[in-house]
Amino acid sequence: MQHILVPTDLSRDARPGMRFAIQWSTQQKVKLVFAHVLYVPRLTRWNDTQYNKFAASERVRYKHKLEKAVTDIYARMAVKGGHYECRVIEGAITEPTLLDYCRHHPEIDLVCMGTHGAAGIKKLFGTRAGNMVSGSGIPVVVVPKSYRVRPVTSVLYATDLLHYEEELKQVTDLAAKFKSSLDILHLLVADTQVPHRNIFQKVLAKEFHYPIRVHLPERDETRSIAANLRRQIQALKPSLAVLFTDQGHTIFEKIFLSSTAEKVAFSTPVPLMVYPKKKEP
Repeated sequence: MQHILVPTDLSRDARPGMRFAIQWSTQQKVKLVFAHVLYVPRLTRWNDTQYNKFAASERVRYKHKLEKAVTDIYARMAVKGGHYECRVIEGAITEPTLLDYCRHHPEIDLVCMGTHGAAGIKKLFGTRAGNMVSGSGIPVVVVPKSYRVRPVTSVLYATDLLHYEEELKQVTDLAAKFKSSLDILHLLVADTQVPHRNIFQKVLAKEFHYPIRVHLPERDETRSIAANLRRQIQALKPSLAVLFTDQGHTIFEKIFLSSTAEKVAFSTPVPLMVYPKKKEP
């Protein structure tokens, strides 16, 4: 069974990620692990007994708060019988604590979390979600603040076509589990050689045994990659967008780290799933 870690700081910003994870669980057999990272400060005048007593009470208090928050969201979504658990994880800094937890719990297959504050995906890097994406060895789903619950019925895979064969194996498996449609998006640079769309589409469908639609729009050179991608996502309206990253050197970096990208709002209300690229041997 797939295990999904769902971090929450118990704020409203965390709820989109929680809702998307719960929606995911209604379409696939998964176990959700809702986690809150707790830092327990220690007063200098406390001895070990006093600190341990306080820390224990804080763990219990936040476990109850987490359980209540999760129960409330399940009730509002009218989802019954969810397979989940709530965990309070102690740590001073959220992202390293979560990354360390994932490393020590290999049953966790992916992380699903909401963006924080008004910046959202527009300024993903430097945020908790961005730090998780850049440091995680497993896929991370980033859910925009504007997300509204709906079934995953379409998956859009945006690619630079450098390693699409290996990546597409994972994406088709993902789409098949959702029983969703699958679209591939590649932004063309003027005067580049590319396969004929219809032929490419048929070859991929035959090779991966899954119906695939290919989109090869020419990139508007007057706009950033982020703006081009946003335009295509808005036109195709997928339930989930998928990218691959080697944590800093691919299309993902070009989209989110360029100064141009900072000036445009990557504001599509679409959850973004980021797979880490496999390291070259």
